[in-house]
Amino acid sequence: MADAVGKAVADISEQLKPFADSMRRIAADPLVQAEVRRRQVMRALGLPVPSGCHCSCAVAHPNTKVCDGEPVTTTSRHFEPFGAVQVPTCAPCAAEVMAQTQ
Repeated sequence: MADAVGKAVADISEQLKPFADSMRRIAADPLVQAEVRRRQVMRALGLPVPSGCHCSCAVAHPNTKVCDGEPVTTTSRHFEPFGAVQVPTCAPCAAEVMAQTQ
């Protein structure tokens, strides 16, 4: 039984390796590190840390500049392999998504 558990853990570890490698590359990006530091300083100073809009502007409304960056709602997006995910979305982008679904 211990061998089977060991093999299962090794298999899962191997499957997660590409994901872990991607996360390491992202964490090593100087822009990501600068943003993390900025947010740490804002929290330390007691300032609100903006969450920002996570719209898929290029998909929701290509060739327009309507995103205001302030999330007010969520929209459901399909992301492989996770399926439907609720994404923070600003009002202009949410309106665009609603207009396109009608």
